Amino acid sequence: MTTEKSPTQEFFQASLQRLKDNDPTLVELNLNNLEDSTPETGVQIALALAGNTFLQTLQVVNCSITTEGARNFAEALVQNKTLTNLNLETNRITADGIKHLAGALLQNATLKELKLANQAQQIGSDAERELAKAVDANQVIQKLTLTGREAAVRNTIDRATMRNKETARKARQAQLAAEKKAAGGK
Repeated sequence: MTTEKSPTQEFFQASLQRLKDNDPTLVELNLNNLEDSTPETGVQIALALAGNTFLQTLQVVNCSITTEGARNFAEALVQNKTLTNLNLETNRITADGIKHLAGALLQNATLKELKLANQAQQIGSDAERELAKAVDANQVIQKLTLTGREAAVRNTIDRATMRNKETARKARQAQLAAEKKAAGGK
């Protein structure tokens, strides 16, 4: 049985530099369970993410990300046009941080998956409802995880993500049909 080691600070610093340098080979980054992470860790990652044009998947589970980090991630999501998957589970994001991320979803047109479950505190009904409204207004997000209490919120999120999955499926079918037609097929 093999156990996956947590990323070290040395790996983090090298990855952060690659993110800042907009390295075209860095399309996926997993910093889950980063050793010695602090709230500043999330801020640094988010600031580097804002200007990056290659990263598609970012996982920062259990990295001490707080509301301030979530605010910075929200700002990055407004600017970033390539990130499709963001995992912020098991951090210390509060209701205010969730609200910042909800606001970003209203402006982001590339993020397909956002994971927010298992925060250190319950986020509260107000933030849950705000996030559900943002997901409902977003036409791209296809998966959202959240440890929520309200059934109405879960239903709204489920309906919106199913709608977006169906829209994406139809777009893929139309593209395949157009490519087939262009290639001379029936």
